[in-house]
Amino acid sequence: MTFAWRFKVVLADKKGKKDIIDGGEFKNCHAAQLNDAEYAPIFIGVLLFLHSKQIEAPVTSTLAAVGCISYLWGKIYLPFPAQVPGATMRYLSLGFLTHELYKLMF
Repeated sequence: MTFAWRFKVVLADKKGKKDIIDGGEFKNCHAAQLNDAEYAPIFIGVLLFLHSKQIEAPVTSTLAAVGCISYLWGKIYLPFPAQVPGATMRYLSLGFLTHELYKLMF
């Protein structure tokens, strides 16, 4: 967001700022970034916790990484159904991570 949009907003006049912020492309990128900001701390926290307990979850960590990346860039650059596989991978990895934590606790 900073390099793609914020510099444009800072350098634009009042009308240009409003046009940029109200534009569909800006809103789409902003929504994608906010969605990623919601999921990233969960994945990082749980994956670091599993790593500290020396629990390997290669499929889960791969799904989380690929899902986050493909969702974000699919939402920003491609039409609607492109982000669905990335979102599905994130949901599956959250389920697998929950299962790993459950196994650890019980």
